[in-house]
Amino acid sequence: AIHDVSVWLSGTVAIPEPVYGDWSEPGAAPEAFERFRQSWSLDLVPPEVIREARAAYYGLVTQIDYNMGRVLAALQDVGLFQDALIIYASDHGEYLGDHHTGAKTFFHEPSAHVPLILRMPKSWRDRHPGSVVTSLVTLADVLPTVVAAAGGTVPGGVDGQDLVALARGELASPRRYLEATAEVRDGLPFYAAITDGRWKYIWYPEGGTEQLFDLERDPVELRDLAGCAEHASELERLRSELIHRHEARGSACVRDGGLVSVPPRGDTEAERRNRAWPGYHTERYGVDVRH
Repeated sequence: AIHDVSVWLSGTVAIPEPVYGDWSEPGAAPEAFERFRQSWSLDLVPPEVIREARAAYYGLVTQIDYNMGRVLAALQDVGLFQDALIIYASDHGEYLGDHHTGAKTFFHEPSAHVPLILRMPKSWRDRHPGSVVTSLVTLADVLPTVVAAAGGTVPGGVDGQDLVALARGELASPRRYLEATAEVRDGLPFYAAITDGRWKYIWYPEGGTEQLFDLERDPVELRDLAGCAEHASELERLRSELIHRHEARGSACVRDGGLVSVPPRGDTEAERRNRAWPGYHTERYGVDVRH
């Protein structure tokens, strides 16, 4: 058995290749998405460089796992491991070549779908170890979770839910929808989106483009179903829910009961590629904000 383990550890594992949706090909992608990847020339990165980047990313994940082990070992060394509530999460993902782009920004799975793992203290009763919760969760849930775990009162108006109560089945109304809005420029965001966990709807104000994905049958979003008549009811349901939420808070994304669209800016591909300037840092200036 030891020999088998050593062979497995010393072997190599193929890094998955990027995936490309039918909607992400040049000329077919939403205008805001196209501008983003052209502004950084992410669609021009050679395949061999993408493969190296993906391998390096997997290596960084392994490094994080290793260092998490060091943190847990330190808690054990000082006698706190059994009483520690541990939440493992990430702020965002990375396209890594998927859909001919990189970085984050948009609400597709490579960017928005991140791990969120909760390890309750072993000293707690009713821990439900190994449970998997399929309800929608988000980083906004971290605050109410740690406040409630510490015995405090969660402030009113907090946009989050107690994950411990969710794991125990104690929430009367788990989240039905999860909404996202990108950074705002010129009064409107790059996109506004909503998902119920299976279906995902994305609205791009520039050009008035819609996307619909069935995450159960198509978890890597290869096919945009927004134009399919058979899924029109799902499109309308999610669109209506998104409009309702934006109307409730007076968002500029809605007007007269509908989502606002604006014409494309009209900038050329050459202008987009020439305008970008990636951030940089030096040994003396470690903050990557000099654009």
